[in-house]
Amino acid sequence: MCIKRAVCMVSLALSMIALACPNSVADAASDARKGIQSVLDKRTVALRDLRMKEMLSTYAPDFVGIDVTGNRYKLSEIKDQLMDLANNVKAISYHAKIAEIATKGAEATLTLKVRVGVTAPDHKTGHDVAVIIETVSDETWALRGKKWTVIASKTKSQKTMPVTSKSGAKPAPAHPSSGKK
Repeated sequence: MCIKRAVCMVSLALSMIALACPNSVADAASDARKGIQSVLDKRTVALRDLRMKEMLSTYAPDFVGIDVTGNRYKLSEIKDQLMDLANNVKAISYHAKIAEIATKGAEATLTLKVRVGVTAPDHKTGHDVAVIIETVSDETWALRGKKWTVIASKTKSQKTMPVTSKSGAKPAPAHPSSGKK
């Protein structure tokens, strides 16, 4: 009788552990989603206000990316592009949404959908040009200390659309800190 009871208790304990595991995995993914989305929201404000150093702080120093054509790039190249953008842009908007996420330990892999709007002068015509850029990428983020940073990104698709009266797209709103209109 005691052996049957012991087997039953062990079986019950194992069943409870099995039931608890999916919840802990879901909780980890939910916590990662919240933490990373918070970083993305801060990135949105930093870009809008042209605080490029703050925006760049969301990337790990050893970041490596692969663009839609398969070319590799590093954080230093993002920095150069952002600084050039900051010097030439009249307005920028940025919105990022996590489509899917999975976690393993202190890392998260996710699919990220990003929509960027840019208004900048066309130096050839002297008129402002506005474009919308939509990308979908697979990214790997790492929790280092208490901070989530992106360590790798591979762009799966990218679409650039000019903003015209026919497109129905709205240009990026002017960023409040620039004084540009």
